[in-house]
Amino acid sequence: MTKPSETPALPLSLNELWERVRALEAEREDLDALLVEMTRPVRPEEDLSR
Repeated sequence: MTKPSETPALPLSLNELWERVRALEAEREDLDALLVEMTRPVRPEEDLSR
């Protein structure tokens, strides 16, 4: 059972996930989250230009 303090946060945007993966302290979970989010359509408000 999920405790109130363990409720999941809103998903991070692709840009936020990309920055987390590029960080020196990035972990496997960060990469996994980015890969999962990359399977969904891009939202209109997301700017993925780099």
